[in-house]
Amino acid sequence: MRRAPVSPSPGAHRHATSNKAAILVTVLCWLAVVADGFDLIVYGSVLPTLADEPGWQVGPQSLSVIGALTFLGMLIGAITIGLLSDRAGRRLPLLGCLIWFSLCMIGCALAPSPEVLGAARFLAGLGLGGLLPTASALLMEYAPPRHRVLVYALAISGIPLGGVLAALLSLPLLPEPGWRVLFWIGAAPLVLIVPLAWRYLPESLEFLVNRGRAGEAAAIAARFGVSLPQAPAAERPAQPATPLLRGRNLAASLCFWGATFLALLTWYGLGTWLPGIMRDAGYELGSAIGALLVLSVGGVVGSWAIAALGDRLGYRTVAVGSFLTAACSLFLLSIPSGTLMLYLLLVIAGSAAVSTQVLINSFIGIYFEASQRASALGWSLGIGRTGAIVGPLTIGALIGAGLPYQWNFYLFAGCALLGAIAVMLVPAHRS
Repeated sequence: MRRAPVSPSPGAHRHATSNKAAILVTVLCWLAVVADGFDLIVYGSVLPTLADEPGWQVGPQSLSVIGALTFLGMLIGAITIGLLSDRAGRRLPLLGCLIWFSLCMIGCALAPSPEVLGAARFLAGLGLGGLLPTASALLMEYAPPRHRVLVYALAISGIPLGGVLAALLSLPLLPEPGWRVLFWIGAAPLVLIVPLAWRYLPESLEFLVNRGRAGEAAAIAARFGVSLPQAPAAERPAQPATPLLRGRNLAASLCFWGATFLALLTWYGLGTWLPGIMRDAGYELGSAIGALLVLSVGGVVGSWAIAALGDRLGYRTVAVGSFLTAACSLFLLSIPSGTLMLYLLLVIAGSAAVSTQVLINSFIGIYFEASQRASALGWSLGIGRTGAIVGPLTIGALIGAGLPYQWNFYLFAGCALLGAIAVMLVPAHRS
């Protein structure tokens, strides 16, 4: 299987970026994605205690449904907001998503019943799912081409870093004052991040130029010391070079969707149910949450190192290797071992699981044209979110059926192996 070239696709990065613009956009998007990751993964941290909430009477299946509702909202949000950002720009949809899911976290904190919590998590998912493709498209534009994947990995590592924060805060706060305060913390971006992003986050220059808003684009370019992208040819809006879902692009999209489905099933299945799986395996609550912390730390640190290889060795090659590494480590987790070996395997699994999705998103970013990038990412992450829905539901069913905890790791390892095959099947990019 021939590796796709790592040179940008036609239309991508047609203007020079600057360190100032790259750092500013990376930091602001990173903060937004950290908030996204915290609000997403915090449910896995509080899940072991929800079954004990007075008057709720929720079992594994009900808890799985609440977790799946979040990802259903993310599926809808990723597709609709991704498409919207190709038409309305990156800046306002990103800000809107950040505000929306922060407000919904207040609804989670005030939920009087599991039904209301599920509804609030679904609504929060709309914003959580829409933020990532929008932030990704903006990052891919402003990041220096030589270090595009590394910059992107630094920003997207905000998702597992949000999980690290959720696990760290859960350890002292879950016993007292309880799970609701963690959702209140999830609303903090409304006052800590939104004002900064509103003031400093720039709009996509490619979007402004393509929409004929040359004056605004020139002002931003002058502000950050970057050159303007080339204006599109007159006939291109009416006759795009290759539609997103036609011909070779369709075959590539199907492979990307499958790989994303399997990567997100693995990562979010682990992120939602790992504390519950560890409790089922006989660990105390503190140790179970510690396992989630170690998994998230691996996702943060390891993904930086692995994603940096994508710029040198190619996204396809490194993504396949990451999937296979995840499959091996997840299978080994099914074998009882000491605490040190358990944590080492969790670090490797977290690193490989997160880096696969970073590399897939980066692969999509250079495979499709700039005008299709956010839509391609939105479709891939949106359809891939069905994996994030299927994962928690399946694990909940396995636990509810009383199967040994090892079956959960067998499922994750098999999905990672299939993910490697899906990436290998992506058609070679046109020269």
